[in-house]
Amino acid sequence: MKNMFKKILSLVLCVVMIFMIGSVNPAYATDDSREIIDSGDCGLYGDNLKWIVYSDGELEISGNGEMNWYFTDYAMRGKDRSYFAPWQKYFKQINFINIKEGVTSIGLDALIDYDIEYSKVNLPKSLKYFESYGYRDQSTLFEDIGGNQAFGKHIAFCYAGSQNDWDKVECRYYTVEFNESAEKYERTYVRTSLSNRIEHKHQKLYLNGEEPVDFCEIETSSGRTEFNINNKLSLNAHYYAADTGATLVWSIDGESVFIDGETEKTETGRRAHVLFLGDANIKLQLVSQDGEVLAEDEITIKTLPERTFFQKIGDRIVEAFLTFGIVFVGVVGGTFGPMIGSIANWFHSIFN
Repeated sequence: MKNMFKKILSLVLCVVMIFMIGSVNPAYATDDSREIIDSGDCGLYGDNLKWIVYSDGELEISGNGEMNWYFTDYAMRGKDRSYFAPWQKYFKQINFINIKEGVTSIGLDALIDYDIEYSKVNLPKSLKYFESYGYRDQSTLFEDIGGNQAFGKHIAFCYAGSQNDWDKVECRYYTVEFNESAEKYERTYVRTSLSNRIEHKHQKLYLNGEEPVDFCEIETSSGRTEFNINNKLSLNAHYYAADTGATLVWSIDGESVFIDGETEKTETGRRAHVLFLGDANIKLQLVSQDGEVLAEDEITIKTLPERTFFQKIGDRIVEAFLTFGIVFVGVVGGTFGPMIGSIANWFHSIFN
């Protein structure tokens, strides 16, 4: 009898434990103890795909089949958010996008926003097509992510398949217009291209699941490294860091100074503004949260040689000719322009 009672008690406790585990709110607990910030459906047919934003900055999209399409109305500057991707409000905190095997498409504007922080996108081998705009001549993946939006951040697209597999992934072009009578945006298919590329300097495709490596590079706004004294320079960082908390640290060895720096010799951030006072070495370091230097780059900025007396005279002559040309065109246009217009109208009246 006592053994029977123990068995019944054990069974009851197991049922209670199972009920308690099953009743944990999935919005606040996951298998790997990460917090789920938000989640929902994103499939073209509803619940065939699911999306989850985790507290560590990962956006995960999983399931089977095609993704829904979305639309960021750039003309409205984001005022109409009804067609935005449901995770768009989290783009500033998303640093990694994981599109899992089984997903066969990436919808229009699904990963586009004005301010993006993610630096890596996993693309599954199951991907059959992605969507782009019909008025573009090129069919780059996510071509609307430009240098200004990424602000120097290198975006790595890690595709699970080979180059041969990638060459079969289609780019499907669409146009989107607002239907006033239906009061909604409508998408129209234009054409399909197999010439899909990732060719923006801040984007790169990695094949067969290859992982990107940490790096940083200095980019001058003009591409030049020689300037006149007292020029104000903008230097940009092009970089990738697996450690999302890594910091960019600039330093100067020379006469020049940072305009908005922590000190005259150091500055942090994706962009550095320099007052050029003489030859200088500019160094950029990518530093982890633990203080380890993950990557670095260095350039030497030099003073342009001073122009000779005869070169300066030549500059003045060129400026004088340009000024004379502008004035001459203005005078001729003002004097003869109406006359030419009258003659053209006379001929038009004769032959029509």
